[in-house]
Amino acid sequence: MYSTYLGGKALDSVNAIAVDSNGNAYAAGNTTSPDFPITSGAFQPDIGYSFYDYPQQNAFVTELNSAGSSLFYSTFLGGGISLGALADMGDGANGIAVDGQGMVYVTGMACTGDFPTTAGAFEPQNLDGEIDAECTAFLTKMNPAPNMPLLYSTFFGGTGDGDAGDDFYGEGANALAISPAAQCTTIAEALAAFSNLAPNLVLLDYDLGEEQGSTLLVEIRKRQYDAKVLMVTAGMSQVAAVSALDAGALGIFFKHSSHEQLLSAIHRIAAGETWIDPLALRTLVSGRQPSAKDREGARALTIRQKEVMRGILDGFTNKEIGLSLKMSESSIKAVIQELFQKAGVRTRSQLVRIVIEKHSADWLKLDVEG
Repeated sequence: MYSTYLGGKALDSVNAIAVDSNGNAYAAGNTTSPDFPITSGAFQPDIGYSFYDYPQQNAFVTELNSAGSSLFYSTFLGGGISLGALADMGDGANGIAVDGQGMVYVTGMACTGDFPTTAGAFEPQNLDGEIDAECTAFLTKMNPAPNMPLLYSTFFGGTGDGDAGDDFYGEGANALAISPAAQCTTIAEALAAFSNLAPNLVLLDYDLGEEQGSTLLVEIRKRQYDAKVLMVTAGMSQVAAVSALDAGALGIFFKHSSHEQLLSAIHRIAAGETWIDPLALRTLVSGRQPSAKDREGARALTIRQKEVMRGILDGFTNKEIGLSLKMSESSIKAVIQELFQKAGVRTRSQLVRIVIEKHSADWLKLDVEG
């Protein structure tokens, strides 16, 4: 755990963070500090300067080590020449991601005409031109290593239909998606990919033809690979679902659910939360009847504890549960600790497994206060 400042003597803002499999943090944002910390061999060692010779707001990309004690890489990313009505605007990064090979993807909003783009870029210039120019989105891929050029960088936007004042900020991009580092059809291929790519997140199909995804889960845990796994299935038994959670899966997603639910599940799993498809949850709960021993050993939950437990099963964060229940985040954490104590566990994923395995009939039934 660590906490650190990052910036110079002017205005700096971190707008996005990504973390790789080694725990190194990648920060992206915007700065107007000429003395922002930059590493030797950075792609752009100096901030851009405007026509009036003052520092222009630039994006930055910084990689910190896992302890937060030193910089592996840090660079400015931006131009100096603002066009048209955007004389006071600059560039800023709003999203960052890192793939399994350590390549960094940055996106945001560029308001300078000389923002760095690469040869053969999809959109090498701001399409609005120089008179009525507006800000536009950009997408940049880089290798965060000394003396390396950009792998690609492009503007990404359209044209305005009036002067810049009508739609001052133009386009901007705030999020990133990365294509899969590998797609495997067998467990052997998957284990080879783990060795070569060290993926952060895995979408694992339960049905692999002659093999089952749960077998790979066992191998992942045995070899101590650091990857978060979302099990994807067209349908699986209650026993198989509990076994998958027990083997280390952080979530279960049904293939016939919506794309929006899949994105939500991926975000939850990437954040280390547990996510179970509502349909899968109903199947698990309806298919499990606690034994007499389970009922005897169970300690009854309060209504508030049941409400928090349902929020956990829905994949909500502590903050989101607190907002829905009109409670502070610290109060939610206290209730979760109570749940951990009653279930005899130490993590959310263990709690979910125990609830489904032993206490679904009593702990998930909401009582009505009267």
